[in-house]
Amino acid sequence: MSVRESVISPYEASELVLIRSITNLHPGVGRTGEIIDLPVQKDNLGFPIIYSSSIKGALKSTLWQLTGVDRECVKALFGPEPEDGEKFTSAVAILDAFVVAFPVRSLEGVYATATSPLLLKRFSEYLRIIGNKYEYVDELSNLSIGDGVCQTSKNAEDRFKIEALNNRFVINEEIEVGYRTDQSDNIGNLENLFDIEQGRLILLNDSDALRALERSLVRVTRIAVDREKKTVKRGALWTEEYIPWNTVFATVFLYSKAKKSENALQKADDVKKELHELLNKTRNYLIIGGNETVGRGIVKLEFKQKEV
Repeated sequence: MSVRESVISPYEASELVLIRSITNLHPGVGRTGEIIDLPVQKDNLGFPIIYSSSIKGALKSTLWQLTGVDRECVKALFGPEPEDGEKFTSAVAILDAFVVAFPVRSLEGVYATATSPLLLKRFSEYLRIIGNKYEYVDELSNLSIGDGVCQTSKNAEDRFKIEALNNRFVINEEIEVGYRTDQSDNIGNLENLFDIEQGRLILLNDSDALRALERSLVRVTRIAVDREKKTVKRGALWTEEYIPWNTVFATVFLYSKAKKSENALQKADDVKKELHELLNKTRNYLIIGGNETVGRGIVKLEFKQKEV
C-alpha cells in the first residue's frame, strides 16, 4: 500500500493515537442550565469529543508527577508552566479526539460496537494528515446506508438478529434495523484496527449513529450528604453525563524539535521517542476528565504504526 508523506510545518513527525476508555469518562464542560447539569464535551454535531487541551493537560500532569522525571523535559514536550517567566511553544501538538466507535446495547447478543460513515470520514481525514491511507476506511466512509439498515462483518453470523422481528436488530431499546453483510473484509479489517472483537462492529447510518450514541451516554444523579444530619445538603443534587467504557476515540500527535536551544531534544523523532519512554512508565494509561476518585476517567493510549 502506498503511503503519502505529509508534514505540517513546523511539525516533522506525526502519529495516529487511539484513545480507549477503560472506565466511564467525563471530559466535562462545567455546569450548564440544561437538564444534564454537567454534560460531556461535544462537537458541533452533538458527538462526544475530547478537546486537545484536555488530553494535553492530562498528559502533562501525569508525567509531571512521575518519580524521578526531569520536569524541564516535560516542559520541553508540553510547554512551560503559567508562572514561569519563559515563553515557548511545546514540541508536541495534539488534535481534538473524535469518536470512531462506541458500544451500544443489543436486544440479542448483549452488545455491539457501532460506527458510521461520518465518523469514519473524519477518521480518514486524520489519516491523511499523518500521510497514511487505510483504503478500507475510505471505502466504508463512502458507503450509503439507508434508514433502518446497518452493515455487519462476515464474522457477525447470527449474533444480533431476532427471528421474531424478521431477523432485525434492536439497538439501545428503540432503534430497530435490518442488516446487510459486508462481503468484503473491510469491517473485519476495521475491527482489527480498533481492536474490537470479531463480529461485534456494525456500521449505522449517521442519523441512527447519533441517536444510538445519545442513548449510550450514561447519566448519573449524584448528591452531597450533610454528615451531621445524614440528609442531602440543600441544593446538592445534580446529574452528570459520562461517555461509556470501551468507546474509542482517534487523535493525532504532531512532533517538532524542542524549542529551548539548550534541550537535548533537537529532532522531532527524539521528542517522539522521549514521550514514548515516559508513557511506558504508566503503561500508556492516563486519566482524562473529572471524578477519578470514584473510578472515572481511565483511558489507554494506543499508538498505531504507519502502514507501508
